[in-house]
Amino acid sequence: MDPEGRLAAGSGPVLTARRNALRTIVPQVDFSFCLVSLAAGHDVRDFSFWLFNSAPDLDASRAWQILVTADFTAGRIVLTPGYAVEPFLQHDPWNHALALLAERGGNDDWAGGIAAFLDRARGLLSIAAARAAAADPPGSPRPGPDPESSGPAAPEPKPAAS
Repeated sequence: MDPEGRLAAGSGPVLTARRNALRTIVPQVDFSFCLVSLAAGHDVRDFSFWLFNSAPDLDASRAWQILVTADFTAGRIVLTPGYAVEPFLQHDPWNHALALLAERGGNDDWAGGIAAFLDRARGLLSIAAARAAAADPPGSPRPGPDPESSGPAAPEPKPAAS
């Protein structure tokens, strides 16, 4: 979302290519960006949280979304992750990625900043995916729910008719 037209014309294909490269590494994670000037006194963190949770058409994929919101009025950028991806995000490296975005954006290169951010995000998510895989290798046994307390009992089978 860029209502003020801060992204350079024609930057869409470059940003789409960066996003697609990131999704080859971690296909379930997706990003959205919101570049706005909020009214003075509105907190960008609150706005981003509200926007993230009220945006239409995200269904179950919302848990794996990451929204990056820049507020030009306050001069702040925040990252709002979905609950499924949040445990994989380490605070400091993502703050560095946001700082890179802010630096490029501060030089009126928002498309370049978003592209650089997505490149950095690809690296950070690659590391997180490798850590998760090492902690839970494929085929390793996983504890499941207790079958006797996981919900209503299955109905008794009906005898076959003769």
